[in-house]
Amino acid sequence: MKNNTAIRAEHVSKKFARSLKRAMTYGMIDIFKTVVIPHRYRSDGFDARLRDAQRPERPDIPPIENRKSKIESTAPRLRPTEFWALRDVNFELKYGECLGVVGNNGAGKSTLLSILSGIYSPTEGRVELSGRLQALIALGAGFHPLLSGRENIYINAAILGMSTRRIEALLDKIIEFSELHDFLDAPIKNYSSGMLVRLGFAVAIHLDPDILLIDEILAVGDISFQRKCMEKVDELRQRNMAFMLVTHNLHRIESLCERAIWLEHGRTVMEGEARDIVAAYRRRDAREALEERMHHHKHRDEKEAVVTETPFMRLYSVELQRLDGTPVSELGYGEPFKVVIHYEAKERIPKPYYEIMFLRGEFRLFQANMLVDGNTPDYVQGPGIIECTFPRPTILPGVYDIEFACKTKDGAVFLIEWGRVNSFMVTDQGLESIIGQDGIFGISNLTLVGGVHYDHEWDISKAVLKE
Repeated sequence: MKNNTAIRAEHVSKKFARSLKRAMTYGMIDIFKTVVIPHRYRSDGFDARLRDAQRPERPDIPPIENRKSKIESTAPRLRPTEFWALRDVNFELKYGECLGVVGNNGAGKSTLLSILSGIYSPTEGRVELSGRLQALIALGAGFHPLLSGRENIYINAAILGMSTRRIEALLDKIIEFSELHDFLDAPIKNYSSGMLVRLGFAVAIHLDPDILLIDEILAVGDISFQRKCMEKVDELRQRNMAFMLVTHNLHRIESLCERAIWLEHGRTVMEGEARDIVAAYRRRDAREALEERMHHHKHRDEKEAVVTETPFMRLYSVELQRLDGTPVSELGYGEPFKVVIHYEAKERIPKPYYEIMFLRGEFRLFQANMLVDGNTPDYVQGPGIIECTFPRPTILPGVYDIEFACKTKDGAVFLIEWGRVNSFMVTDQGLESIIGQDGIFGISNLTLVGGVHYDHEWDISKAVLKE
């Protein structure tokens, strides 16, 4: 084991009780066990943190295997109303590294950070720490609401074992970074959420922690302060500080973190390079959204036998296919496809106009319209099929819906009114070689909005004007 490991988590599990009454009962039982059999049930994590706070200077951090700073416990089985918030989680965080954690709400991300910061002890497994740890896991955590911002800076620094002289030397830097000069002597109970973030982050990064845990709270600050925080994180990482970042912002994980772990229902789904984890997580979310919409379309079709029916026409299906006729719901970027419309006209209808609209959420992105194309059948009567081919699509990654409508030749009557008839997903396959997935301008940046990349030309001949 290299001696630059900041955190090592081994088989970490944590359980909670859904019932408050049960939780209190179990708590009393566990306290009794801790007192009666301390060698088996008591965690030495608290003593380890006291030793960390007393460490004089950061360069003297000894190897993690020599410190014996660990939080561990064992309690193997679930009792009534209990559930696993975390189950058998393993990872390592090294100095100079930023580790991202992704997952849906309830995946166990905040529970993991709470264990690492000493708020909880693990039910099973252990966490070993090497260095002074600071956590930003809740707005105003560790602050006294009746004290001023200045007083809270002193208190937080003193808790970390800093002398008054050292605190005073850092005070001006903390105030400057937080940009709270005019409010520093006001009680922080009067601070807005953004002001609390500013103060909390400024204190955390200037009190010389070795390990910094950051939860989603940075999303509360304004855009300029978020950018300032991320630049500071990158600067401190270059100075060999260890970071752990929990956020739903995949773009931020992709641009700041070298590695990431994906938690789902308390378990580790994947661990590896941040760009690979982000890509897999993004595709999973898109597929779930697509499956939900496809289930709706399928249920409707099975129930009604047709997609929609009017006095003029029946619409049986609007299907997405590859050019060889294979039905598909998932396409790579730039992959050709066609939309195949199966219908039945109840009477002879001259010159009907068919329209297909592509949407991302509630935003209408582009359409294929026979009124613009000028290509419409002379008439329709009885069953028929219309196909619309897209040989060179440039639809960016995301989940899209298809709307369909049909009008009379003068546009006065809807033969079939607008309605969502199908959904499909475009993946980032085909984009990796063009863009790559790491860095600030990774693929996640494209998926924030989605849309269409239209043919265009850049004129860069005047990018630098000569005098």
